[in-house]
Amino acid sequence: MKKKNIFVFDFDGTIADSNELEKATMVEAIHRYHDEKFRPDDIFLFFGPTEEGILRKIVKADRREEAVSFFYDYYEKRQDDLLRPFEGMEDILRLLKEKEKRIFLLTGRSAKTLNMSLERLGFAPYFEACYTGSDEGINKPLNMERLIRENGLRNEDVVYVGDSLDDTRSMKTAKVDLLSAGYSHSLDYQEELRKNNPGNVVSSVFELRTRIEEIL
Repeated sequence: MKKKNIFVFDFDGTIADSNELEKATMVEAIHRYHDEKFRPDDIFLFFGPTEEGILRKIVKADRREEAVSFFYDYYEKRQDDLLRPFEGMEDILRLLKEKEKRIFLLTGRSAKTLNMSLERLGFAPYFEACYTGSDEGINKPLNMERLIRENGLRNEDVVYVGDSLDDTRSMKTAKVDLLSAGYSHSLDYQEELRKNNPGNVVSSVFELRTRIEEIL
């Protein structure tokens, strides 16, 4: 991978160990306002839109607004229990700042929950701008193109750091290099990441830092 000046990070599973927070809070809203028998792991079948978009697809129209309002309140309350940055991640962000690299955040989650969590972690000052998800579905390729256009960047100067197989597809579409953060996933999932993004999968935050230092 060539040297990079622009670093764009995903949030869930990359910067923060937050997947359980997302899952638990959305499922609780669904149990209260739609179906108490909804299986928690089934929430992953709906991933793609923002959290609010997912709830609007699942919860019936007459209870959607209540469910969404409850979700945001409950999400804020559960952050103390279920939100943690990956150890060493802030050191990476600090290093990039010290090297005067441009840092952005691009995620599929909502702007509202992202702002809550960045404030809770104290990470907001690291990012020049944040690009968030759509209620309708995956929008990372379009958002990456928008990020590059709005900030006067070149694709070849950008690297995205994300954790999912969807990220590999999205960055291929956007023609941007990708470092796949496998450390929040099982070994089997990491192997799938390697098949789709060979030579660019890291299995720990320490390994991520090493790879980033190589392309500074």
